[in-house]
Amino acid sequence: MNSTLFSIVVRFFVLLFVQILIFNEIDFLGAYDPLIAILFLLLYPINTEQFSFLIVAFFFGLSLDIFLMSGGIHACSFLVAAFARPAILRFTFGVSYDYHDINISKSSIPQQLTTISLLVLCHHIIMYSLIAFSWNRFLWVIERTLVNGIFSVVLCFMLFYLIKKDEK
Repeated sequence: MNSTLFSIVVRFFVLLFVQILIFNEIDFLGAYDPLIAILFLLLYPINTEQFSFLIVAFFFGLSLDIFLMSGGIHACSFLVAAFARPAILRFTFGVSYDYHDINISKSSIPQQLTTISLLVLCHHIIMYSLIAFSWNRFLWVIERTLVNGIFSVVLCFMLFYLIKKDEK
């Protein structure tokens, strides 16, 4: 097993269990749970094949669904966010993404924050839309996406820096 595959497998299980055992138990204002598992999409190597990334992202979301008994919401949300990741990276990094010449951990803070924010926004809009599954709860979806999204972005950004310092 090469080191890239090993790091993907370790991140898969570590982020899965940290999300389930620690961050799902945090209730911010009694109703908001941070979702740091999105870091898996951010930390996944950029120079890998897109199809395998989509498959792994789907199974990561499905694993969350199995443990959280959420009926496929995370699988769909992670799959859509994984599908949107190339567009998000191209938006954030421009032409450098096309040449796979980017390293998120070595990029500027605004680029990192933009990438994390857009991934979280994409994931949360899909997730809360599927939870509500009604146009009547549109404002609820927006509120949950924004409040939980801000909370998740802050925690993901802090954890990203902790992970980044460990890799140096």
